[in-house]
Amino acid sequence: MVIEPNSSARPPIGAILTRPKPPFSHSGFFMGQDTVFENVPGGARFSTWAEFSKGHPVTTEQMLLLSYSELWRRAHAVVAAKREYGPLDFNCDDAVNLVAGARVRPSQIVGAFFVGLLAFGAARLLTMTSRQ
Repeated sequence: MVIEPNSSARPPIGAILTRPKPPFSHSGFFMGQDTVFENVPGGARFSTWAEFSKGHPVTTEQMLLLSYSELWRRAHAVVAAKREYGPLDFNCDDAVNLVAGARVRPSQIVGAFFVGLLAFGAARLLTMTSRQ
């Protein structure tokens, strides 16, 4: 489900959300009413729908299968831990996975690193074989 910027529609509580954040996407999950859990530089936090979407369409990817009280308990624990945001070691996907208790979002940055590494290796191999 895609929710356009000016829409008043909201997904079900516990829905995992993504929005564009070039060159990747930003993820969080819907806590109900106008509240979204997200992890940004500065740490995990509860933000408004507008703060999360930043004027972009928001896509609902899947649902966390947690009770409402468990979802809030886990999200509050992550926020209270004040763990520092890190693009490689604790990004938005990592925070969503931590609250979910499972890997529900692959880490885009780590994936991009490995794709880049593979591309570099392939280019290097082609260069080496073309010289022979």
